[in-house]
Amino acid sequence: MIYVVLAIAALLFIGLSFRLLNYISGRWNPVTPVQLADAIERHLEGRDAGPWDWGEFTAARIADEHLDKIRIRCIEIGDAASSQKSRQELREIISELRCLEEQTRAGEQG
Repeated sequence: MIYVVLAIAALLFIGLSFRLLNYISGRWNPVTPVQLADAIERHLEGRDAGPWDWGEFTAARIADEHLDKIRIRCIEIGDAASSQKSRQELREIISELRCLEEQTRAGEQG
C-alpha cells in the first residue's frame, strides 16, 4: 500500500514540475511579432537554421499570449511543404504579424 501512495505522490510531483517548467519557459521566451514572422518565413522558404529549427519554434511557449496563439495555429497548420493551402495560411500569418508590428510601432511613436 505504501508503494502505491509513493507512486501517486511521485507522479503528482513530476506532473506539477512539468507544469511549472512550462509556465517558466513561457515567461522566459519573449518574442516580438517581427521575430515570429521571420521564423515562419525562414521555415516557409526552407531557410531553417537546422533540421530541428521548426520543431524548437513550435515547442517553445511564447510569453505574449496572442503570439503564442499564433504559434499554436502554426502547429495546427502543419508542415509548410505539405500543401499549397498550408503555405498560403502561413503567408497570411506572416502578413498579420508584420501589420501587428507596424501597429505596435505606430502606437509607441504616437
